[in-house]
Amino acid sequence: GSRPTCQAELEHPPRQLAVSLCSAMAVATIAASSGTAALVAGLRRAAGGLRAFAATTSSTSSSSSSARTAWRSGPGGTSRASQSAYEKSPSALAAMARRLARQGSVGQDPFEIEKAWSAVAFQAQGLADELSAKEAYELLRSLSAGGVLTKYEGACSALLGTLRKRGEGQLKPRNVINIWAALDRADAQASEVDAFFLRELPRALPGSASSSSGRGAREASDGGGGDDDEQGEGIGEQPAAAGRSGPRGTGKDWRRTLALLEASGCPQLELREVWVGIEVATLADSAAVKSLSINGLVAALRSAALASGRTGTPPSPELVQRLCRRATAQARWLDGWAASHIALASASLGALPREVYDPLRQALLDRCALGPSKPGSKVGGKQFAKTPGRLELHGLAEAERVAAALAGFDVHDAEVRDRIAAWLSVPLPPKRFANLARDLAAIGLSDTSSPHLARHVRARLRSSELRAEVGAEESQALARSYARPGEDEEDGS
Repeated sequence: GSRPTCQAELEHPPRQLAVSLCSAMAVATIAASSGTAALVAGLRRAAGGLRAFAATTSSTSSSSSSARTAWRSGPGGTSRASQSAYEKSPSALAAMARRLARQGSVGQDPFEIEKAWSAVAFQAQGLADELSAKEAYELLRSLSAGGVLTKYEGACSALLGTLRKRGEGQLKPRNVINIWAALDRADAQASEVDAFFLRELPRALPGSASSSSGRGAREASDGGGGDDDEQGEGIGEQPAAAGRSGPRGTGKDWRRTLALLEASGCPQLELREVWVGIEVATLADSAAVKSLSINGLVAALRSAALASGRTGTPPSPELVQRLCRRATAQARWLDGWAASHIALASASLGALPREVYDPLRQALLDRCALGPSKPGSKVGGKQFAKTPGRLELHGLAEAERVAAALAGFDVHDAEVRDRIAAWLSVPLPPKRFANLARDLAAIGLSDTSSPHLARHVRARLRSSELRAEVGAEESQALARSYARPGEDEEDGS
């Protein structure tokens, strides 16, 4: 009478394993026993074990079944998420994007995740004119957290356009910094919102009226509320009203300092106060640099590299030494974005190649997108579609930073240089082509080391578009660098 129940139990693989184990135990019991009474007792014990196991695993089976059903219904727990995204209102679309970003892609079907993000990006681009500044901010943050911000460039541009039109005074200062950090982390070329950041970032200055009032001060003091960045560290303000006398040299402080130095329209005097405050706080705490996350460490090094030009105050040599030592100690855990930024900032700060470049070299070779990728291949661990156009430039920013770092270090590393030089055969924008060609020429690329690429550079330099963009003087200087031996600059150009 219990056979149908046993057949149902056998359909679950873990239960089938348990049945086999219990059966083996029963056989062993029978083999060791003699007589009918021992045989019956052994079978009863086996049946009891099966019933106990079925009772304990019933709840696990139901939860696993519900989890599988929820995933089949689509990411975010909604039925057919990629299709339902097209029916969402702006506020519901932002909530769905937050769920997708929070859910992540570990253990999920990547095809379903990609479809869901594609639907969200398509709908966000179509609804850009109806979105508020807060909704555009949430969608941008979710796309950044999902690692697809630069993959859907149309949606990114539309959302940034919404911020540019409706974002004046609508976002908290820490939210403005979060957006800037997300675009910076994705190496997104967003020149259309430069004016937005020039106008909005000064509100993040310590002690400003917008950053030290009411709720904003309380959120700054407790780590920024719920708008943490992708690494789990909120970017907030440190006003005096929140009970803090100034910056403490944390990752949040350094990311705010970097945003102010690089993208704000603050006057030099105010930026100098920001820089001096965070430098003194970091030097006063011997554990401040060691406690920085990798993103905070990158922000600190980049801020130090910008300090002289933006504040008129050179960074302390002791601070630079601490940051460089910590960066090289973390080399094995750096990704391509962080490694290339650390190399460039260290070269700008005058660090010695043996102290910084040599420990970072393997990370640069292994994790940076030094050469152009083939369509559909992975760049920095991310898959990009087989789409013509700007997608072929993914990874160029890392290669540009590494080339500039090698030029700053004056290191002629042929292996790294030749991998970066492959970008010169790609139809790059004129200014980026000229800058990359100049850096590569400074580290040994010439007609002698690579005749084919030198011939291509000379041909590109003849174009009127490039000459108009970079200037005749710069074109002639590049022509001399890539000229064949014995040629004058007119022949080489």
